[in-house]
Amino acid sequence: MKIPCIIRLLLALMYYYYSTGACFAQAGNDSLSLEDCIRIALQNNPEARRMTYATQRAGTDRKEALYMALPSVQAGWGHNLSYGRRIDPATNQYYNQQFTSGNPYISGSMILFDGLANLRRIRQQATASQAAEAEEDAFREQLMLEVMLAYVQVLTARDMEAQQDRRLEVTAQQLKRTEDLHRSGAVSPADYYDLKAQLAGDENALYRIRQTYQQTLNALGKLLNVPEMASLKLQPLSLSWSPDTTALRAESLFDAASHRLPLIQAAQYRKVEALQNIRTIRSGFVPRISAGAGFESTYSSNAENSYLDQARGNIGRYVSFSLTIPLTNGFLVKNNLSRAKLALREAEDQEQARLHDLQRAVVQNLLDLETAGRSYQSFREQEQNFEASFRVAQVRFEAGDLHSALFLTAKNNYETAQSNRLMAWYALRLQELLTSYYQGSLPWYPEAPVSGQQ
Repeated sequence: MKIPCIIRLLLALMYYYYSTGACFAQAGNDSLSLEDCIRIALQNNPEARRMTYATQRAGTDRKEALYMALPSVQAGWGHNLSYGRRIDPATNQYYNQQFTSGNPYISGSMILFDGLANLRRIRQQATASQAAEAEEDAFREQLMLEVMLAYVQVLTARDMEAQQDRRLEVTAQQLKRTEDLHRSGAVSPADYYDLKAQLAGDENALYRIRQTYQQTLNALGKLLNVPEMASLKLQPLSLSWSPDTTALRAESLFDAASHRLPLIQAAQYRKVEALQNIRTIRSGFVPRISAGAGFESTYSSNAENSYLDQARGNIGRYVSFSLTIPLTNGFLVKNNLSRAKLALREAEDQEQARLHDLQRAVVQNLLDLETAGRSYQSFREQEQNFEASFRVAQVRFEAGDLHSALFLTAKNNYETAQSNRLMAWYALRLQELLTSYYQGSLPWYPEAPVSGQQ
């Protein structure tokens, strides 16, 4: 018993490696791209697997509806051991002794007419299966969007940390220089203590940014269902693509998204399913006609012939037809019909709500895309201007021609402009991703970026 358990353990470890670790190895040196993160999330996320199971159950229900429309064929064989006074089924006489008897049979039945209930049920389950597939695709796309957002947030926090490291280094260098001058009395003590306070503030800011970076990394790891993300590196986003913004309007973008997004398709399928359910229930008001046929035989130990000869000689055949007219159960059908009509209204409301949400999201996306583009250009110009101002202030401060307060103001303005430009760059990339998503041309797997594109 120990060997199979060991084999199962090894197989489980191999599966875990190929479902998670192999994805890491493909990126090389524990480096993950957006493509790798999306693939790992789709493989490992438990909610994604749950949606896959729901789709499989819907497919099973569809097959069951098909099987229910097939004729029902059964075969059986009964064998009895009798004691005391009993009727022999083969001779139809009473016997007060022990004997054996039996009856093999083959029977079949099928519904000739049921108001098309079976056909409508098949169509209903087929639509439900399509809706389940669309809902699974919608969840997978939503998971991709969440991974995208978390990925961008991690990159933003990581680059902010790198910027803060550089700020801290510049402040430390200025403090060291001022400390030497302070000892010789060449600078004002206020300048020295201002730089010491600035260094402490930069250190605290670095600690907060590192905490934010760890939080965003943990959020991404949760989506990927990966226990440890600290040792992994993320590749930068690529700038080798951009959405098609030529003549981009909300109407055209909404039209493209509404015909493509599986979330909208799922709502449409659910509405059709609810309508087909109403038609299926209405078939319950219609009389049902069914037919049956079969073969049966009997044998007994009281007869002189063998069991096989008796079974051949006692064969009986039958054909039956039945008509079932609903009388009082029409009230139950009527009640089910009212419930189905409510479900149809809910499905229609759900479809309209999703279309309205999509329309608002598209309009907001175009507005955010335009705002992000302008903000990035503005912050980039601001960074260039504050950089020039800081260089001048740095030269004057090192020459002793500028007070520390003015120097630190110029330094903080430049560093804030750097942060604003960085965040605006990632905000623009995110809006471009969303626009491409609505267009149906989303590059889920961006290429590796060229250094210095930011």
